[in-house]
Amino acid sequence: MRFLVLLCLLLPRVISAAGALPETPAPASAMPGALGGLHSVSSVLPAGVRPGIGLLAASTGKGLESRLLPRLPGRAGETGGAAIGSASTLRIELLAFLPYPPGFAPTAETMGVLALAAASPGGLAGLQYWSASRGRMRTLYSRAYRVASTADRSPLPDPAGLGEAGGALPIRIKVWLEDLTFGGNLYSFDISVDGMGLVLEIANLEPVRYLLLPVAGPEAMKEKIEVYPCLEGLLVRVASTLEAPGFGAERVFESAGNKGLAVLGWFAGKAASLGLASSVSFPIRIEEALRPAGLP
Repeated sequence: MRFLVLLCLLLPRVISAAGALPETPAPASAMPGALGGLHSVSSVLPAGVRPGIGLLAASTGKGLESRLLPRLPGRAGETGGAAIGSASTLRIELLAFLPYPPGFAPTAETMGVLALAAASPGGLAGLQYWSASRGRMRTLYSRAYRVASTADRSPLPDPAGLGEAGGALPIRIKVWLEDLTFGGNLYSFDISVDGMGLVLEIANLEPVRYLLLPVAGPEAMKEKIEVYPCLEGLLVRVASTLEAPGFGAERVFESAGNKGLAVLGWFAGKAASLGLASSVSFPIRIEEALRPAGLP
């Protein structure tokens, strides 16, 4: 409960980066086959966030405004925040930077590879996070797989190509995630790509229950992963939001920051395994990073 109270009161705080940014390469538009119009990561970071490698910043709060939205030209948030929910929405945002491997430059095909990774939930099975209530590592999802439909929930393998996942973007897939705390639930994965980056939006399609009691209604729990190719690497934002009162909010958000770090690590690992980013390690606990000076 203590963490939930802090969650609602804390202002954004910059977390020390794991390392310095690599040198800025030549503009991507000058590289054969590369994506054009890319920005330096330093130029698009939200105000007050320092460049670096790994986890750059975390923000929690309650209300309408995103605090860690990159300042991309023409995109909401360029001059401030952007609405991501109602006035009662609880939110956790993480912002991280994944440098490219040496000599790598993103191409138009890079976005398709990222989209296919987002449509492949199988790697979430067995994902570990730090449980604040238990004081130890715990499995987040014991099972994770695509299903054909709401009616047919038989496991499907991760797709070999976007054609298997639904064809041209944007696409929606349905995914079964079995959480050790809340049991199995059906989720939607909405994947889209625009001229600036990739967006993966995850939402629960059914009520989430704890000990048979409903704690969050359909689409009350959402996760949004945004990936923006920059000149030096991938800028990744993970935002978790929740619309749930009282008991529901306490149970669902108990270790939400740590779970967000686990999901961020999952995506970063995917990107590294595909050769799109260098391997980066992330912390497992977020509470100390969010604790303002003067609090015990």
